[in-house]
Amino acid sequence: MMWKTTALAVCLLLAGVQALDGPSYGVKLCGREFIRAVIFTCGGSRWKRSLTNT
Repeated sequence: MMWKTTALAVCLLLAGVQALDGPSYGVKLCGREFIRAVIFTCGGSRWKRSLTNT
């Protein structure tokens, strides 16, 4: 009976540690990669097309 309780406690502890890890959100961009991503997102042709249609 004691080993079942210990096994359950270990499983719950491991599940709690994995839950605290937090979600991963893609790639971290720094420096030149960040600037290129901003220009690609904000300066893309779809923004230019939507501005000319209004």
